[in-house]
Amino acid sequence: MFSELRQARNQEELAAIHARISALKQGGKEAQEKVRRYVDQSLDNFRSLLTNIEHFDQTDFFQKLSEKERGAYSAFAASLGKSAREISYLLDEYREARASGSFDDGHEKGPNGDRNDHV
Repeated sequence: MFSELRQARNQEELAAIHARISALKQGGKEAQEKVRRYVDQSLDNFRSLLTNIEHFDQTDFFQKLSEKERGAYSAFAASLGKSAREISYLLDEYREARASGSFDDGHEKGPNGDRNDHV
């Protein structure tokens, strides 16, 4: 009888542990989806900002700048454009990897098997 009580208690504890694990997994999935939505929105905002910067020289405000200011902006825009193309390429890679399912939270395992070990 004592053995049966212990077994029943163990089964209850095991069921409670399993329920907690399931809840944690579900919470993790929900958090992961929330992060993905945030990242997607941030990427869209970033691309919109880049588009605005690329077309700034077509605005009336730009035309009102002095020649020196326009030259400085053009140099800045060229530098930013190069960086933006590199970032855009990386963003495209990220989205393709995530869409194909080969993307695992963005970090490879480091030499010790820990995530972020290489940072």
